[in-house]
Parts: sequence; C-alpha cells; structure tokens
Amino acid sequence: MFGLGMGEILIIGTVLILVIRPKDLPKVFRGLGRAYGEIRRFTSSFMRHINTLDS
Repeated sequence: MFGLGMGEILIIGTVLILVIRPKDLPKVFRGLGRAYGEIRRFTSSFMRHINTLDS
C-alpha cells in the first residue's frame, strides 16, 4: 500500500490515535474515503474527456 511497510503503517496508526480521539476516527476515515472517491471520479471523468479529444 503506497510502498509503506507494516512498521510505517503501525506508526501512522499510533500517531492518528494520539492526535485524533479514537471515537472520531470512523468519521475521519469516512470523510477521507469520500474525498478519495470524489477524486477518483473526477480523474476518471477527466481522462475520458481527454481520450475523446484524442480520437
């Protein structure tokens, strides 16, 4: 996943738990997932548009 090893993922997870309250983590991850989905949809739409211009 993004070239990260298990040690790095554990460190990131520990920092997240220390910075963000564990109760709020699901909300944060849900927001990140939605943002990631929107970015993927935008880039997919953009690439389709570019490919139609190429043809």
